[in-house]
Amino acid sequence: MKIKFKTLSRREAERLLDEIRRLYPSFPLEPDIVERAVVEAGRTLYVLDGEPCFWESGTSPKLVPVVLCLEPASAGYQWLPGAVFVDKGAAVALARGANLMVPGIVEVQGEFSEGDVVVAVYRGEGGTEAPMMVGVARMASRELREAVESRSRGVAVKKLHHVGDKVWEAARAIRVRRRGGRS
Repeated sequence: MKIKFKTLSRREAERLLDEIRRLYPSFPLEPDIVERAVVEAGRTLYVLDGEPCFWESGTSPKLVPVVLCLEPASAGYQWLPGAVFVDKGAAVALARGANLMVPGIVEVQGEFSEGDVVVAVYRGEGGTEAPMMVGVARMASRELREAVESRSRGVAVKKLHHVGDKVWEAARAIRVRRRGGRS
């Protein structure tokens, strides 16, 4: 995969970080080096201290967290307004690019509004957590909890980016390059 990197100037980096803080006030990282990575098909990802953390979606929200950056070994996902934990069947569907449907949800964590960016997480045996998808909540957390309890149907989270998509592949390639061949 062809990737073109550009280290942002201090001013460009501050503008980007200001926008990230505006969209995600609890984002935990204060990076020393901020890079723009442009990959095939013109996708732009932002790399903070070697970790691909955001991509430009071209829609709203403009900056979307990269699933790889939400892993516990990276920035984690606790800085997002909410997380939705899913069952195994939903995790498989999310990896194939589906929106998150209410029946696949086992737990809603955090307080968020309709339209907020949230993460869908699969909690495997032994408690290991795997972020599967980032999307826009179609209902507030309170409504979503009620929908899960009443076993309602319908879309809970509209997908923006998921494990295995082109953004994820680009982020993995960036991570491998920035870590000297290790992912």
